[in-house]
Amino acid sequence: MGVSSTAAPGPPRARFVSMDQFRGLTILLMFAVHYAGRFAWGVNPRPLLGHLSYYLSVGDLAFPWFQFAAGFALRLSLLRHLETRGSWAAYRRTVRRCLLLILLADLPPLLGGWHVSRWGPEQGTDLKAQFATYAKTDGWTILAIIGVTSLWVLPVIARSARVRIGFLLGGLALHALAMQTFYLDFMRGRPNPVDAFLGTVGVHGKEGGPLCFLVWAVPQIVGSLAYDGIVRHQPGRAGRQFLIAGVALAVTGYGLSSLSSVYPVARGPQPVAYLYPETEQVTESPVLPFTDVSAGEVSAYFRDPPFVLPPAERIRLWNYWMLSRWLATPTFMLTATGWGLMLYAAFVWLCDAGTFRLGVLRTLGQNPLIAYLLDGLVGGLVSGFWPESGGWPWALAGSAVSFGLTYGPVRLLEWRRIHLRL
Repeated sequence: MGVSSTAAPGPPRARFVSMDQFRGLTILLMFAVHYAGRFAWGVNPRPLLGHLSYYLSVGDLAFPWFQFAAGFALRLSLLRHLETRGSWAAYRRTVRRCLLLILLADLPPLLGGWHVSRWGPEQGTDLKAQFATYAKTDGWTILAIIGVTSLWVLPVIARSARVRIGFLLGGLALHALAMQTFYLDFMRGRPNPVDAFLGTVGVHGKEGGPLCFLVWAVPQIVGSLAYDGIVRHQPGRAGRQFLIAGVALAVTGYGLSSLSSVYPVARGPQPVAYLYPETEQVTESPVLPFTDVSAGEVSAYFRDPPFVLPPAERIRLWNYWMLSRWLATPTFMLTATGWGLMLYAAFVWLCDAGTFRLGVLRTLGQNPLIAYLLDGLVGGLVSGFWPESGGWPWALAGSAVSFGLTYGPVRLLEWRRIHLRL
């Protein structure tokens, strides 16, 4: 596989302090999301830190930022190995590591025995339906999505910016076509030809479903472009470019999400005030909303800025334009990635142009995979015996214990200079 002369903007560096610090903060945000769900705080943190599917919460930012960092590292690593090992060895190594990441995500659950989630009587029970259910929802964990998305962008990640952006737009066009024809019903588990063939009617998708890589490529490609900027320009100029590009992405994503206001309001019971209504309404045209709408209805959308739970009267039917991590919509990816790029601009100024260093961010940012895996293991152990009552003091103490049991081994590995990089 050839690489154009414009692929490598400069000699790859081993480490970027700004990216280590950015990754470390992303891991801390991920910890906060997990702690919010594991312990009884006496107040409900889910509207701020939970994944509620139909609007952008602060907690929703962690995974797109993880993908942004993955795209940055993927281009850095591949360019370095193309230069030192040649094309065949570099791509073979990268494919192997992506497959290992997917295996690392899916193997532990399978070690306890093959089982898939059950969604109702319409779901098939034969082997084909079981495999299809796993491929539709159970198998899409964070690490698996990173691995599959990395494999998707791998053919272009070392190419020019124009090729990468064109590849990304082509994937988004395919995703839009799928959403308009069948994919929204597929994700919702509503009757459609694909589910009927697979035996997965009634099964809901997760994190964008089997086509998620088409859209999760947004933060990875943007991360690869950020790598180009940081090696081509001085930190001050690179930071300014990242800030401008981040604002443009966030404004574009949030602006396009206003198109969701032209869809009907979702009508149905809400067992809990912040959950999406239980509705059987059908979205007639998920991507192309053929409907009359007033300017006032669109402007009313902006009364609910990102990170704020919208009131029930402004929750719309599922559609392509809403800020939804569950559907992995392009508006969600653009907005979340834009915020990530703005944050990274701050770290470039602070760390690469300045001398800012925070030890905890360095430790977590240089070994994020170990930190992620340990947090899942430690969280299950601590929440299993921690008191379910006691309010925020006990919840804060439980979070501190969880963090200490996770951070300690990661810090020890850093001291021994052991890093797990996939």
